[in-house]
Amino acid sequence: MLYRVYILVCFGGIALTIFGFKEFKVGNSSTGNAANIELRTIEGGTAPKNNHLRIGPHVALYSESVFQYEERKGSFKQVTNSTPINFAYYPIISASPPARGGQPSERNTQSFAVLVKSVRFATVGSIPDSDRMETAIQGLVVNQIQSLGEEERALLRSSFPATNFNKVLILEAGRKPSSAIGAIAIMIAGVAVCLGGLFCAIWNANADSRPKVSIREQYGLSTANEAEGNFEFLNPSPQTPATYPSRAPVAMPAGSKPSVRGPQRPAPAPPRHMAPAPQMNPSAIACPHCHSAVALDPAMRGIAVACPHCMRPFVMP
Repeated sequence: MLYRVYILVCFGGIALTIFGFKEFKVGNSSTGNAANIELRTIEGGTAPKNNHLRIGPHVALYSESVFQYEERKGSFKQVTNSTPINFAYYPIISASPPARGGQPSERNTQSFAVLVKSVRFATVGSIPDSDRMETAIQGLVVNQIQSLGEEERALLRSSFPATNFNKVLILEAGRKPSSAIGAIAIMIAGVAVCLGGLFCAIWNANADSRPKVSIREQYGLSTANEAEGNFEFLNPSPQTPATYPSRAPVAMPAGSKPSVRGPQRPAPAPPRHMAPAPQMNPSAIACPHCHSAVALDPAMRGIAVACPHCMRPFVMP
């Protein structure tokens, strides 16, 4: 049924509204230009005021990555390097100063302050196996609209037991904030789609519940021709004035079922000398039964009326 499609449209509008609200929420605390900040500052406990950040030199712990992949229900396929992934989390820590000989000194890997969410890895095998020194990373802090699941926390806690995950910043790499006007426009569009789908669903449901009764069944008419009638419109010549009088139709009372063979008046006797037929009023029609002139009332279009001459029912066109 169509109303099911309209319900799906409503859910789509709700999802669009939620998406716009999230974009507005995270973008409200962001600027178009990323704020430069050192990772040591965040690790020291200073929370940045801007959600749009550019973090300087750091060490990306790719070896501790946690990724999400799709698994079909009932499938027990083993994860391989070619398995597609949706995104990956990996911690970053500040670079330690080099020790003697220019080699990196031993760093503290018991905790971290920033967790990067990246979608640039298509498969499991594309994630680097070893940690790397990176010059910078730019992204958007999404803690206001996203959070780590219990499974991701458990996997990361096993390698970083001293981490306070309530204070960890989730930085979505490469993401930029949306403008406030754009986010509001998305929310308005979502609300409009939702209301439109809901209105169409209610309208369609009411239309399906209404009984389908034809004019023939409603007025008890015997044949379709008597219910609809073959109407003959008589248009007089514009040069000749209309002189033939027409009588107004008789409206049928609500709920009545007139007889097809109702009371009839005797036909008038034909004149001895046939005269040309008088012109009919342009706002009149010919009765489909007795062909007498009946006034055409626009207010009665589509309503079953009775001819004032022969009292037979017909539908006013």
